[in-house]
Amino acid sequence: MAEETGVIIFLNGTSSSGKTTIANTLTTKLPDFERMAIDDYWGQDHDLAHYIEEKDFQGTLKAAADAVYRFHRSIACRAIAGQNVIVDHVLENHDWAEHAAGCFLPPHRVLVVGVYCPLDVAIARENGRTDRISGTAQYQFPIIHTNKSYDLTVDTSVLSPEQCADQIAREVDKAQYINRNIREKFVLL
Repeated sequence: MAEETGVIIFLNGTSSSGKTTIANTLTTKLPDFERMAIDDYWGQDHDLAHYIEEKDFQGTLKAAADAVYRFHRSIACRAIAGQNVIVDHVLENHDWAEHAAGCFLPPHRVLVVGVYCPLDVAIARENGRTDRISGTAQYQFPIIHTNKSYDLTVDTSVLSPEQCADQIAREVDKAQYINRNIREKFVLL
């Protein structure tokens, strides 16, 4: 008998929306899940670092996309191996969303969570951090949730990370997200 794939909890939201804090809180509530974050993945990519250092804009864009695609495939591989994964991501453009949708087709079990907060809250959080480029949240805000549909949404300006994690953990138990076309969530045409 084939083993079941791992569950993927896919958090999508703007920079500084609270995804990482929620993901970290979820790992304490769901200890059999590992956290995978695009920020960590980008930070380990030597090609991307090279192009950024060289201030090569086109090279940086291509290296960033390549890293995102490798990130998606690594998530899929972990889930196929039976690992449960919490994904901390920013589906910033249509190509990234299309690629993710292609990687997470059934038998993958994916719970898609939209992480929201008002723009002024994201900007204030971004300005209070040293690891963010000023203006990222404002750039992403009008596009990050465009053409996306979610199994669950959370607003981090209203709910604490603990409350968001509790809602997400309850949804994981419902299993209504299992074996459906993820493309319908990531890429609405």
